[in-house]
Amino acid sequence: KNDEAVKYYELARKYNHKDPNTYVFLKQKYFDMGDTAKGMEVIEDGFKKYPANQSILIELINYYLVRNEANKALEYLDLAKKDDPSNISFIFAEATLYDKSGNKEKAKETYLKCTEMDPNYFNGYYNLGVMLYNEAVRLYEEANKENDQKKYEALRAQGDEALAQAIPYMEKAHEVDPTERTTMETLKTLYFRLKMTEKYEAIMKELEQ
Repeated sequence: KNDEAVKYYELARKYNHKDPNTYVFLKQKYFDMGDTAKGMEVIEDGFKKYPANQSILIELINYYLVRNEANKALEYLDLAKKDDPSNISFIFAEATLYDKSGNKEKAKETYLKCTEMDPNYFNGYYNLGVMLYNEAVRLYEEANKENDQKKYEALRAQGDEALAQAIPYMEKAHEVDPTERTTMETLKTLYFRLKMTEKYEAIMKELEQ
């Protein structure tokens, strides 16, 4: 009953109910009803009143993450990290933002920070492997547009190097979660591409099992 929920949450907000979750729940109801503009107006109002509240910050971070507005999301992430610097989810979100905005070195550094905080943090290894894999794909595509043979070969070599760099991270992700199929499929492609026959055959057996 979204309409009824909004009615009473708005009354609670009007009478300045001292609970930050009022703004979180009301924002979510507006989003459920398709009114994102009103939802953001509510959560930003909540942020003005409770700037250190983690639930409100997370709503803001997730909104700008989905919209690929990296700089805005990073602003709120910095605030969230001040109160909870050891929250690995915030560090990982920061890494994905650097990744999306094209700052690959900073993304790599921050993904690795996640794996230092938790050596079994699957997403850190997996996303780093994917980032390097995607960089290889970009280099191959660039090579295919090149008419100069030397430049073509150089770009292909750089692509192969990026794939080779992706392998240890993807293998570590597979070690952390041996049943995750997408990781195995990616390793299969990497091994095939780089002619790593024994590893290719081994991963094929795992996939069949």
